[in-house]
Amino acid sequence: MPQLNLKPTHKAIRDYYTTLQQYDKHSITHEGAVSSPFETLLAICAKQMDATLIPQY
Repeated sequence: MPQLNLKPTHKAIRDYYTTLQQYDKHSITHEGAVSSPFETLLAICAKQMDATLIPQY
């Protein structure tokens, strides 16, 4: 099984935290808003593992 190569300095992680910071500036902290950037991060990780992320229904 392939190993995930993901570090805090990777673009996907930086983009995720940048989005969360933008949400925080607008006082958006509910789970529904945060799930979208997290799903994007998971999709990037899944692709690296040669897997497919099935989005939330």
